[in-house]
Amino acid sequence: MLTDRIICNRPRAGFTAIEMMVVVSIIIVLVAMVVPTIGPAMKKGSVHDAASAIQRACSQARQLARSTTEPRVTSGMPKWYGVSVVVPSEANKPAYAVVIYGNTNPSDFGFASSETNQYPNGTPSLDGVGSISGFKAASKFPFNRGVMPVFAQTASATTIPSYNFLSPGSAVGWYYQYRTGFVFNNVAQPTRAMDIGVPASGATPEALGVASLDMKYIVAVAVYKIGLLNAQDVN
Repeated sequence: MLTDRIICNRPRAGFTAIEMMVVVSIIIVLVAMVVPTIGPAMKKGSVHDAASAIQRACSQARQLARSTTEPRVTSGMPKWYGVSVVVPSEANKPAYAVVIYGNTNPSDFGFASSETNQYPNGTPSLDGVGSISGFKAASKFPFNRGVMPVFAQTASATTIPSYNFLSPGSAVGWYYQYRTGFVFNNVAQPTRAMDIGVPASGATPEALGVASLDMKYIVAVAVYKIGLLNAQDVN
């Protein structure tokens, strides 16, 4: 009888239907609270990754330039290390930042027009530029899909930039001076250091950045004339 009493008084295992419903309801509420924040967080993270890709390309190009004592001259034109932010003409190809070596203005980036003309791997060649007129590409840093480079020209330094996506087959770029690592964007004036993507005084101040396709997340990218880069959230 004592054994039977002990068995009968043993606590019941498992959950009741009401307890299960309460737990499931709590899980549903938590999921409903978290899910709406996942998409925007991933989108914002992709934009920041694109800004970091530009920063990595800049760091590599500037290091190459500073470690070189003087420009290599071929065909009467010195060549420079630099960076170009490119939107390929192919609709299915993501935008990217690339380290370049050449003597053509980097915003006229010739092989943005064709993926077959790109050289994403290896180191810059000091002997010619292959089949590309004026350029040789080195390291390539692709953006995540859903992120595009943006550019703006403002009326004044105090005007808030109105960004627009770079069109397919276009690019924005700059070079670094040898030894100093200072920035310039015109091969005809390599000693004229200038800021890139920094709204400043002048007729058409420029702003550079990367953005999500819905323009809800924008990171402004400024490359200062001394070669340092700053990335800052716009919204």
